[in-house]
Amino acid sequence: MPSRGFGGGYPGATSNHCPLDEHHAERVIADRRSPTLEAIAAPGRVRSSIGRRHFDRGDVELWTSGGGGGLGDPLLREVERVERDLRHGYVTARHAEAAYGVVIGPDGRVDAEATARSRAAVREARIGGVRQAEQRLPADVGVAVVRAGADWGCGYCGAVLAPGGENWRTGGAAVLRETPVHERFRELDVYVKERLEEPAVLLREYFCGRCAGALTVDVGTAGSPPDAQPALD
Repeated sequence: MPSRGFGGGYPGATSNHCPLDEHHAERVIADRRSPTLEAIAAPGRVRSSIGRRHFDRGDVELWTSGGGGGLGDPLLREVERVERDLRHGYVTARHAEAAYGVVIGPDGRVDAEATARSRAAVREARIGGVRQAEQRLPADVGVAVVRAGADWGCGYCGAVLAPGGENWRTGGAAVLRETPVHERFRELDVYVKERLEEPAVLLREYFCGRCAGALTVDVGTAGSPPDAQPALD
């Protein structure tokens, strides 16, 4: 189960471990080089969720650490910070475009015009059409749903989402995109292992129907009501 984000932020990647087949670790070490994943150049990985494993000399086990949940709509992250994260190896160019809408040019720098078009296209895809209001920065970072008098309101554009006594997720003003989490994460270039048992784990993305801002991204299970915490055995 990936860790949940907040205020429109997406969940983090999950951890995993697996053995590497046909690796070149011993040759790399003998050449006095650092045995990074790129240097080992293993052609394949065997997925594994076992808790016990026997190791022989020279075997390699790859461990991938999970990440924390995001804070706020990723489309509002400053492009300079995304570029810096890419330069330091924290994100891939594919993830920068899929999650943040930031397009990196052949020179490794942000393409500002392409990024503006990319972010506009992502927002339209979120709600299935042209947005009716501009998505502004919220008054507080990560606070995407606010109280607008007696109602629930969008923290980006001020649109009314639902009366205060109702669940704004089902009030009709929010657009829901529900996808199996492993499929959606694959689109975002984020790792999560597919759950083969029932119930399926879903990613529920809620967007403001007027400005297309990300209101919240929930992790739930198939058949569970909106905003229900997943319960997996």
